Amino acid sequence: MPWDPASEDTVILGDMTRKIVLLSARTGTRVKELYSELLTAVPTQNAAHPNPAVRAIVSGTASGRLYLWT
Repeated sequence: MPWDPASEDTVILGDMTRKIVLLSARTGTRVKELYSELLTAVPTQNAAHPNPAVRAIVSGTASGRLYLWT
């Protein structure tokens, strides 16, 4: 589970409903969901840009596709 460097208590997860879910590590509640009709598989690998000012997440699927969320 990668941590979001823009927030010290946010975890980035791929959801089985083909979404990216940002969860609060302190409360376990959903902070935000990212989704697109172009995302056709479960995003199993997710990484946030290390610079908090950039605010970008890259997701990878088992089909070999990468998705950039900004």
